[in-house]
Amino acid sequence: MSASLLEELWDQEMHVIYADGIKHCGYRATYFLQMVSELGSLQTARILLKKRTFPMASQYSTCVAALT
Repeated sequence: MSASLLEELWDQEMHVIYADGIKHCGYRATYFLQMVSELGSLQTARILLKKRTFPMASQYSTCVAALT
């Protein structure tokens, strides 16, 4: 699988995360969506994962690293 295809899939998943927040929690993560729109999905993930604000961050970091 090519890097560009992985990035495309990652971008789609980031938008699914946003949509799921609305659907399941009624939460509109507008700053998250703004980051994705301005910085791209991969860079947004890198920034958010560096903060390590959630318990599974290190596992997701591995996934992001595989895309670079």
